[in-house]
Amino acid sequence: MYLFTGTISSSLGLLSNLFWLDLVDNRLTGPILVSTAMIPGLDQLTHKKHLL
Repeated sequence: MYLFTGTISSSLGLLSNLFWLDLVDNRLTGPILVSTAMIPGLDQLTHKKHLL
């Protein structure tokens, strides 16, 4: 359990070499932008149980 807090940065969409993003079990707020989910090499985006 990481328990990061705060918002999900829109700059995640700029990480063109990102291939795995796990946001599970944190206390993050705000949307996960479509630009993040559409990163060309992103194979896995896990985002359950974290948004307040």
